[in-house]
Amino acid sequence: MKKQFFLSLSGLILLSLLAGPGLADEGPGHGGPGMDHSSMNMKSMKMKMQKTMHGMQCSSCRHQPGSLAARLDMMTCMLTGRMPMQPEKMRAMMRRVFYLDRIEELGLQSDQVARLKQIQADCRRDNLRTAAEVKIARFDLDDLLDGDWSLDAAEQLVRKIAKLEGDLKVRHLRAVKDAFAVLSPEQVKKLASTDSPEGLFDN
Repeated sequence: MKKQFFLSLSGLILLSLLAGPGLADEGPGHGGPGMDHSSMNMKSMKMKMQKTMHGMQCSSCRHQPGSLAARLDMMTCMLTGRMPMQPEKMRAMMRRVFYLDRIEELGLQSDQVARLKQIQADCRRDNLRTAAEVKIARFDLDDLLDGDWSLDAAEQLVRKIAKLEGDLKVRHLRAVKDAFAVLSPEQVKKLASTDSPEGLFDN
């Protein structure tokens, strides 16, 4: 999480360095009547900043394809609007994570099924609630960068977004562990013969 923030911060600093001297060498009057050079400079810098932030939105979705970490990031990206939402894929993913697509295969008892459904429902509500908070924080960041922003204010929002997304992933993984604990030793053996951690988020 810290690494992602410092990458974003480095990008912002680099943009400020590129936008300043490069545009300062241009002559006046390029923005047309009523627009002085300094306002053009700031407007150009803001546009570059927003493009950079947009490009960094899915920078975390670059794990080894098929890995649990990649699937977790894909889920986070879809929930927070950084990737197109695929409802059918999301539902299938959630059922698989909580073993509800293999009730007969694993020989799950009725009380186990009820417990797994409860874990899944609680996890889904938490995911959607946190994803909504992330979207609001991203809107706030967009609004901030459209105005006269400061680095301190931008840093607070960047850190808030990173923390919310990190918390979402940790709580989701905790739910996955809780679901695994519902299985009996015999069911775990059946699972081990047909599954792997990398396949938890596959359809």
